Amino acid sequence: MSELQIGQEVTMRHPEDKYPDWNRGRITGFSPRNLLGLDSYTYIKVLEGPNKGTEGSFSQRWIITPIGPVESAYAVARRIAESLGKANKFVTADDVQAELLKQGYTSADLGNAAGPLFRKSKSWKDTGKTVNSKRKGAHSRKITVWEYIPRPGLTAAQALASITPAVHETSKIDVGAKVTVTSGYTAPGRSIVGAEGTVIEVLPKAIYPLRVLFADGVKRLFYYHEVAPV
Repeated sequence: MSELQIGQEVTMRHPEDKYPDWNRGRITGFSPRNLLGLDSYTYIKVLEGPNKGTEGSFSQRWIITPIGPVESAYAVARRIAESLGKANKFVTADDVQAELLKQGYTSADLGNAAGPLFRKSKSWKDTGKTVNSKRKGAHSRKITVWEYIPRPGLTAAQALASITPAVHETSKIDVGAKVTVTSGYTAPGRSIVGAEGTVIEVLPKAIYPLRVLFADGVKRLFYYHEVAPV
């Protein structure tokens, strides 16, 4: 299961064909093996059937198969924002987060990229107006109302490329860096906060651009605010 990634859509099948209603979902996190002497689990939010919207933990006994390539939360959020903009013209980060949740992601999956999603794109204009956020945990803080300005020819790849590289330039975290997991990591399996590992890959156009290898052999993807140099 180490090849699976957060945000990936998958099918699930029990080896004894039990629980047929738990058959398709999106990965929301992992519980790594050996940290507590327990088996590893994959956390998956169900996308269809009577259990739609429910997050379950699936042991290694389950046959979990990816469906197509991984699509980052940022790429999905950008597509959602553009769709909402075309339909309503005015959009907030709350609007995008609400649609992300419906598609099996969590608010933590987008993380700090919610702001750059609008600020770093010429397809959006700050209206100068704000509203109180209605998201749980946002404490009614003020969020910007953005106006969608269509830009023909702007591809998702171009927009994505404009965000993460800029963050990478200020992070100073590259391949070979020793890092520790910070309290900014909010996915399931928070027992790894404080664990140390080594950055083995930097993916400049991914929402989780840092691949970290831990001492027990587990590999995980992180965003910059979720780890810190040792």
